[in-house]
Amino acid sequence: MNDARHIIAWMLAVLSINSGFSQEDSLRNWQWKGFIKDMTGGYAFGCFDETAYSRLLHNRITLTSDLTSQLSARVDVRNRIMSGSLMRKTPGWADAMDLKQGLVDMSVRWIDQRDVLFLSEIDRLQMTWSHDNWDLTAGRQRINWGISNIWNPNDLFNTYNFLDFDYEERPGADAIRFRYFGKQDKTFEVAWKPGKVPEEHVAALLYRFNHKGFDHQIMTGVYHRDLVVGTGWAGSIGETGFKGEWSYFHPIQRFTDTSGILSGSLMFDRTFPENQYASASIWYTNRPAGMGGSLLNSNMRLTPKSLFPYKFAIHAAYVKSFGSGYSLTGSVVFAPEQSTFIILPSLSREIDEAWDVDLTVQTLFSNNVGACAMSGAAAFLRLKHSF
Repeated sequence: MNDARHIIAWMLAVLSINSGFSQEDSLRNWQWKGFIKDMTGGYAFGCFDETAYSRLLHNRITLTSDLTSQLSARVDVRNRIMSGSLMRKTPGWADAMDLKQGLVDMSVRWIDQRDVLFLSEIDRLQMTWSHDNWDLTAGRQRINWGISNIWNPNDLFNTYNFLDFDYEERPGADAIRFRYFGKQDKTFEVAWKPGKVPEEHVAALLYRFNHKGFDHQIMTGVYHRDLVVGTGWAGSIGETGFKGEWSYFHPIQRFTDTSGILSGSLMFDRTFPENQYASASIWYTNRPAGMGGSLLNSNMRLTPKSLFPYKFAIHAAYVKSFGSGYSLTGSVVFAPEQSTFIILPSLSREIDEAWDVDLTVQTLFSNNVGACAMSGAAAFLRLKHSF
């Protein structure tokens, strides 16, 4: 099995190198870019009485092309080779990694064994027709209606977990989206994400506009079995950025009762002298979904109704950039329920235009485990090469 791992890793490296041609040399006007990441993770559970490790080789290739003056295309392929004792200790690991993001299954498990998973998936496969001040995009795409950096209840089509720091591109959705760009920064969007059954459909309208220096958006639609209305804004009060978004979901078949779910977030951020940045975000929902596992499980399936398992939470972050490409980030999440803390420090360095390295730690403290306050910790060392 070790030889097989080396062969696969070599094949992915060769593929990435060959895909790194300059745009002038791109075959038939296709442009290539991507990366290879090697990440090692260490884990501790309970009171550090149980440990595990993981290894991830992560490759991504993005292909884009302007087929005509009005028609463009994009294809993204994501390849991951995962191994380590964490897989053996986690039931259903392969199913959790294989997101099966859309209506069509575009993932392949080349190797699916007890301690090794080689998974490939297409998470972008889209074509866009543009004409004057409108465009139409069909296929697997990212429809980003969220505004805040941490919790996005307006993001109806492809919700993500902010703890999943190794998936910066975010999931895609098999959908059709129409956008019209009007005058004075006014935008109208309509999108439809079909489900495998009618109860899984998502269809919504979004209107964006600017008023008194703030960007606003209003949306309404159908989310699975709920009617949804929402709003969001982004602007600044003095030198402090102020963002927010709220969504209200109500079951269609119980429209006159009080079973609706309100999810919302607020965010404040500010840039300071000497390359410093700070932010604070607040999460609220009137009907928390509760936990189905550890908060540190970055593969939890979230929805815009349940972006965090508790009714109320606060996220605070501080970023400081230094010379020689170094950057230090420290963030903490606090939820009053069960006195839950998540501490998230990271240190990164941009070696040059092609190479980056970072160290990220995720630590969870909670009183829900009785006398043992430590309920989980993980550390990740990641090396990235972009081409």
